[in-house]
Amino acid sequence: MQFKPAALAEQFLTDVLKRSDRAVAHGSALKNYFPAKSNPLKAVLNKLRTRTEQDQFFTALRLAERDGAIQLEWNDLSAGDLKCVYACNFDRLAGHLNIERYGSTVEKARLILSSLCNVPRVKLLLDSWASMAATGRLRPENASDVLDAWRAIQAASLLDDDIPQRRLSCRVFDDSKRIESLSSAIRWLANEGEETDIEEIFANLGIVRFPQPLLIAGPGFVITRDGQRLSPKPYLGFHPTSVKSLESPGSYLMTVENQTTFNEFAMGHGGQLEGTIVFVNGQPGTRLAIALKQLYSCGVPLYHWGDQDLGGFYILDRLNRLANEVGEFVTPWMMNLPAKSGRKTLSTNEIDRINRICDEQGWDQCRLQPGAFAVEQEALDLTQPP
Repeated sequence: MQFKPAALAEQFLTDVLKRSDRAVAHGSALKNYFPAKSNPLKAVLNKLRTRTEQDQFFTALRLAERDGAIQLEWNDLSAGDLKCVYACNFDRLAGHLNIERYGSTVEKARLILSSLCNVPRVKLLLDSWASMAATGRLRPENASDVLDAWRAIQAASLLDDDIPQRRLSCRVFDDSKRIESLSSAIRWLANEGEETDIEEIFANLGIVRFPQPLLIAGPGFVITRDGQRLSPKPYLGFHPTSVKSLESPGSYLMTVENQTTFNEFAMGHGGQLEGTIVFVNGQPGTRLAIALKQLYSCGVPLYHWGDQDLGGFYILDRLNRLANEVGEFVTPWMMNLPAKSGRKTLSTNEIDRINRICDEQGWDQCRLQPGAFAVEQEALDLTQPP
């Protein structure tokens, strides 16, 4: 593998600088003496195979020495026998490398986030940065993202209804795609782990990809808040806030993830509907979640049929937690198939997360084995719950 000795020298000096920054952040002893017979300098020198490569490497170090960043000690200068490198001024070393000291980036982050210093999650983030502790995917350089994420969350919290993600982004930032780039910061501020679906986090904040109507099909009647009693045949669409309750829903109520499946059920392709079918397009937003809880109190068994993949189980998990809030429980439907083919093979990480959800919710029948495939709802025959 070819390399440039000068680049190798820069790599070594950068490593020296990073070691000093870590020591300062952790409050540990500052190492500034790097013998040629010990790592990390030894590992670098072992890569130099010829005298020409050594000379080029040492020339690059002498430039740093000329800038007052380091001092070189020699056993024999004429023979190119280096004894050690002494880092005598880390600030000058940073200037020589044109790298900002880590502590400086943290201070800049504190300045950017100074208006949020009393927000617990922001304070925790700044303290973690100062000590170089793990903070998910966020670094001090992302301080502006954290500030913008807070602005987006606050703007959404002041609204009475869900708002499309890109409309909110334009309203707050004059950039329709800015919020899409803030997922890591929003996840942190919402105090959610990496395993939580970002669409669920957005939905909980009232930020949706687009407003979600409540589509209902079935044999019963939808009672609206203005007193109407409407028959959803073949189906009806409602603004979520207009729905009060469901009357005579049949033998079950089942939410489905995909609109194709909903339309097919509504048109009778799965036989005459014996219960009520409700379409949820992905993670339900705040208003749709409230409406679903109204429907979940209809007194019949509750089911959900979604894609057999991680996203599908995230949606199922959220729906069940909504049902739990009104004392009900959602049973997965057709999401436990030992498929031998599908859209893709699920990764080990995806299967582990699905199984964790199943264990938490008691869906033992839906646990998956390694090698399981993602199965889309549209690939399966329409089947109604009992």
